[in-house]
Amino acid sequence: MISGNVLQFITTVTGLSATVNGGEESTIFSGGTDSTAAYGSNDAALAVLLDTGSSAWSLPTQYYEKGILPLFPYVTSQGLCDCKYRDSNDSLTVEFAAKISINVPARQFIVPIYDPATNEPQYFDAPRNTQQACAFMLTPSESSSQGFLTLGDAVLRSMYVVYDLDNGQLSLAQADLDSSKASDIVPVQAGLGGVQKAVGGSSSASVGPNRYSIAPAVSGGESFTASSVQSTVGEATGTDAVPADARVSETGAAQSGAGGGGAASSSAGAVSAFRVGSGPDMAGLNVVMGVVVLGGMMLGGALVL
Repeated sequence: MISGNVLQFITTVTGLSATVNGGEESTIFSGGTDSTAAYGSNDAALAVLLDTGSSAWSLPTQYYEKGILPLFPYVTSQGLCDCKYRDSNDSLTVEFAAKISINVPARQFIVPIYDPATNEPQYFDAPRNTQQACAFMLTPSESSSQGFLTLGDAVLRSMYVVYDLDNGQLSLAQADLDSSKASDIVPVQAGLGGVQKAVGGSSSASVGPNRYSIAPAVSGGESFTASSVQSTVGEATGTDAVPADARVSETGAAQSGAGGGGAASSSAGAVSAFRVGSGPDMAGLNVVMGVVVLGGMMLGGALVL
């Protein structure tokens, strides 16, 4: 936290359960603090960063080994499984800040693996190649020195999330992925109370006003300059300025050995780059636990009910 400013949107997971093989719901963990007190402390609740740039959900190792693996025995130690389990009725229920529960079906956290070069599916039972391989997108992780772990697309795909920059709060709701329904989009007004006005309060559970504020825009700019350094035998720029044994070959690998390929390097100079920048140091972290439960919300300042 810097002067009470919000730099990261973090909340708590206060409960996690799973339903597998059509059986009863099994609790993996529950309880703990539903506020910022869970951040950076030894608390039963998990402080999580809702990170749209991450694919998996990183869970503490003890929760993963003692809770997840016994319920999902088809997952290997490499985090792989047969893609047939995507179509099972298995699911997770994730409770945020003791206020809202999100149901996450198996196909959201069990995803197919493809060869990035050929876009061909990978197989779980090679060389027979009859069972397509999927990645299990819940992963074990040791405690982070940051005080939180990341919760990525494996869960976020089942949620509507509003990152409220006016109020410094998160608003969460279960995603309705039924494309056959008529859309009913309600805009979220800018300013204080915009989310609350959009949902009308009838189907929401809310927290009080946030005592933190959004970090101000960073002022200043940066510029780049480059120069060539003249050697004792001449001046070189571009490719010629890179020593021969450090150049990248046509195959993309660095060449080794003197005189390897390309333009002569005996007179190669060194190219140097200088970065000139200004602006305040961005250090520290602030935590916001505010959660509003509502009938449906979407990123980009729009609300879906």
